[in-house]
Amino acid sequence: MSKFGWSYPAGADNDPFAPYNTVGEDPTDATILRQAFPDAKGPYELYRQTYKYTGCGPSVGFEIEAQQEYEDGFGPGVRAARKWLYCDDLRQLGTWEDCDSQGIIFVGISVGSIVEGVDVECQTRTDDLQGEPNTIAERFNKMVEEVDGEADYIWSETHGCDDCGVEGEWGHPAINPDCQSCKGQGDIR
Repeated sequence: MSKFGWSYPAGADNDPFAPYNTVGEDPTDATILRQAFPDAKGPYELYRQTYKYTGCGPSVGFEIEAQQEYEDGFGPGVRAARKWLYCDDLRQLGTWEDCDSQGIIFVGISVGSIVEGVDVECQTRTDDLQGEPNTIAERFNKMVEEVDGEADYIWSETHGCDDCGVEGEWGHPAINPDCQSCKGQGDIR
């Protein structure tokens, strides 16, 4: 007999592609995220803290999995449904405790930003939220730093004043650090 009560070929228990060997790590629940982000009471507060204390004002999103009731003609049922929630929509999740009580599983997290004045988007970074709380927090902080750095680069390439005299990557004047008019600060559009 096997793991599931039936026989399988010899050596199949070592086959990494066998269905019974492809189960991933445990899903991430809010308890792990509460430990990863102890200063935030929930997903929305993590977003607000990140937005407020990061220069580029990044957006934060979570991919969640929750049970969804449905009717298919054979009667009511329940299935797992995944969706992404971003920024202010994260309010509907409540606190980490609320998420746990609702059985919400966190599948992914994203960080992105749009540079104002030119509406150029930074590349959105995503993570699968697997691992220990400190590892999740480190990867999240790295994503925030990368997006903030990219936003700074885009800003410097698109917000030069008329006297900077340098064309940036997106066709706007780039900031010239030696410009006498703006003192290398650029222009807000």
